[in-house]
Amino acid sequence: LLSALFCIAFFTQITFAQTTATDLVFNIEVTTSNVLPSITLKWNKQASVTSYNILKKNRTSKTFTMLASNVSVNDTVFTDNNVVVGTGYEYCIQSASDVNISGYVYAGMQLPEVHQAGELLLIIDNTYQLSASFELEAYKLDLIKEGWKVSTSFVSRTQSAASVKQLITAKYNQNPTTLKGVILLGHVPIPYSGNIAPDAHSDHIGAWPCDMYYGDINSTTSDNWTDITLNTSSATDPRNHNTIGDGKFDASNKATTSAVKLFVGRVDVYNMPAINTDDTFLFKQYLAKNHAYRCGAKKFRQKGIVDDNFGYFAGEAFAQNGWRNFSSLVGSSNVSAGDYITDTKTNSYIWSYACGPGWYTGAQGIGTTNDFTSNQMQSAFTMIYGSYFGDWDNQNNFLRAPIASPSASLVSIWGGRPNWFLHTMAMGEPIGYSYINSVDNANTYFPKGFYANKVHQNLQGDPSLKMYVFEAPSNVFTASIDNDTKVQLNWTASPDPNVIGYYVYRATSIDDDFTLLNPTYVTSTEFVDVSQGLNTAGIYMVRAVKLETSTTGTFYNLSPGATSLENPMTATVLPVTISSFNGYANTNSTNTLYWDVKNETNVASYQVERSVNGQAFESIGAVEAKTNASNENSYSFVDANPSMETSYRLKNVDIDAKSAYSNIIVLRRAAIKADIAVYPSPFSSYLNIVYSSEITSTLSVQVRDISGKIVMTQQATVAEGQNNIRLSDLDKLTKGLYIVVVTDSETNEKNVFKVMKE
Repeated sequence: LLSALFCIAFFTQITFAQTTATDLVFNIEVTTSNVLPSITLKWNKQASVTSYNILKKNRTSKTFTMLASNVSVNDTVFTDNNVVVGTGYEYCIQSASDVNISGYVYAGMQLPEVHQAGELLLIIDNTYQLSASFELEAYKLDLIKEGWKVSTSFVSRTQSAASVKQLITAKYNQNPTTLKGVILLGHVPIPYSGNIAPDAHSDHIGAWPCDMYYGDINSTTSDNWTDITLNTSSATDPRNHNTIGDGKFDASNKATTSAVKLFVGRVDVYNMPAINTDDTFLFKQYLAKNHAYRCGAKKFRQKGIVDDNFGYFAGEAFAQNGWRNFSSLVGSSNVSAGDYITDTKTNSYIWSYACGPGWYTGAQGIGTTNDFTSNQMQSAFTMIYGSYFGDWDNQNNFLRAPIASPSASLVSIWGGRPNWFLHTMAMGEPIGYSYINSVDNANTYFPKGFYANKVHQNLQGDPSLKMYVFEAPSNVFTASIDNDTKVQLNWTASPDPNVIGYYVYRATSIDDDFTLLNPTYVTSTEFVDVSQGLNTAGIYMVRAVKLETSTTGTFYNLSPGATSLENPMTATVLPVTISSFNGYANTNSTNTLYWDVKNETNVASYQVERSVNGQAFESIGAVEAKTNASNENSYSFVDANPSMETSYRLKNVDIDAKSAYSNIIVLRRAAIKADIAVYPSPFSSYLNIVYSSEITSTLSVQVRDISGKIVMTQQATVAEGQNNIRLSDLDKLTKGLYIVVVTDSETNEKNVFKVMKE
């Protein structure tokens, strides 16, 4: 019975020393120079590779150009001097004899800001039209603040997929150059198509869900999306049966005319009673955690974790989806092997990957849908792969569990058949464009993986999300000046310390296009619109900008916007201007807040409010306003009991009991870190652990095999300073990859290492 849970491999590759998924991956490090513009690539050797090909393409091209071929095995550094500052380039390092051993990066210097991201069409399940109206409006506003223009259509769960496609096609025909993606919110009608079993199980052959249908604008009903030939009912689940005239499509493969023009993502938390029987609650919960991430209130370490329970698997090596993508997105030194459920509860990871023999509601070595009832798992973007659950339209489906969970996960991908290519997110792109890279991958990226041309590929979650987000400015106030011929704007600065300036935009209404008013960012927190009076100005929006440094270069990154629409006090004079509000974490486990004010008139007090989640605030004290007549005053407040991550805001109250809020700042307390090393690798009979600690503590050490099974445990007491710990009697272990997990009982810090047994 257990063997039925394993995917079946269709081919056997001739291999050399390849035994793990990492043997198929080049980890590429990128160094850039603006002086004489250049991009330098450095990569690791692979035992089976004797020479390299180095390729390059522009972002919009489908084809790579060869920069150098049959490069010597010892030449693992290449510098491209033919680059332009402000332009991004994709690079590929691959084995000269096997294109399936590869690595990809998207690199550049000072890529420009994206002020107008394009248009999104929200197709919304009308079950939520009233019950989640507030959350939907807030979500729409979040998208607008990131530069998207947003259109919405409400649909019934019972109408046909073809009728939904008509809505999408009509919108695309109106705006073929600006419409970029479709977001399906709720249990929007699900297209089924084909006679396929991408998990290779004979009882699962038939029609699978295919949201790709909604993004395929080029191919027509006559050349691909027909319902006139298939009559198949061998699958165990009737959902997968596909008969003539049943509304399910015949296509198993993407049409030759297909070019997926629109990215598509689905937020469908219907029929997940193991997590909550109320799907309206789950839907609103998803939009709440989506908002917390977008506004910078919920942050993740720029790290990735890979939990591989399949291994090399005759060359498919599903976990290469984690190792290849994560090394380019967060850097190879920030990617580790580990246990998916346990480790994401202990630490946060922006990316996570896990694969193992699966069924509809779980996977061996990973967990089950029931594990996602916890709110402890911390990973924004995840890929999980295994049998059955890639067909996701069923009760308590494991692929949909992360987005239905109260935990932080926002995107879930069935990453293994085929392979996904996400490297362009490193330079600020939303994951939707990585969706197009992957599902429309004709012959651009290798290895494509099995079923690369099939119609089942899907993204669960919001495709507009990006990896790099930071806090917006706030409190945009407008005032009329010069006899109502101009508008002066003032705002509270973004709390991000790396902000270099601000852009200001104006629109006639929140649903119209926002026009950029200052092509060059301003460095102050004020701006004068000389072209409008206040009565005709409309809505203003302010976005902060910083030069973001990623693993593969630099790009100008914009914060979400703050709008004048959000401030009911706009066009009035506040009794005080909070010119700065900041804080720092003290070494004695307290936080100190300090703020400077100007124009302090009729102010009674400043109330300090605290939040552990960035949303629900409580008052923790107040500071009386000074009574002197100085134009500027300074204040401070000490929080004696902060959390590891705490949000603060000020509520300034005047003598008439009117009040206004400051911007929100977030202070994070750093856990006590330890320097650690594990060697040798490869090892034969023992391992050494060198652990430098600032405190006395107890270490728990686990050695796990590639399936996650614990093969050895040991505890050790460590003192302040350098400690040496030896793990002995390891000669009985079989050859292969092992995972060493070292956990500090005092700091709860966990370190994970990969080692090889020779």
